[in-house]
Amino acid sequence: MRQDLNLARRLAVVAFTDLLCWLPIGILGFLALDGQVLGGEAYAWMAVFEVSVNSALNPTLSSLPVIRNYLVKVITKCIALKKMKVGSSSEDHMAMSRI
Repeated sequence: MRQDLNLARRLAVVAFTDLLCWLPIGILGFLALDGQVLGGEAYAWMAVFEVSVNSALNPTLSSLPVIRNYLVKVITKCIALKKMKVGSSSEDHMAMSRI
């Protein structure tokens, strides 16, 4: 159940960002319907920009939980190794002071 909620939340975030990316094109379309004169170049630039942003954003947002879990594991291992290293270096220091 929890995994289903997490998946639904991730998909909702992706859908919301898709909406935000394509909203300016929709606004330009409504302005054109209202009689505003907009050049085709404005649509072209907006579409190129939004397709690029949307294409880069979707996989990034979809993989954020995987990246976060990986980073947590790496940081946890680094902290554990640092604690082990600090413990062993103090023992090494004690052994060296006896010599």
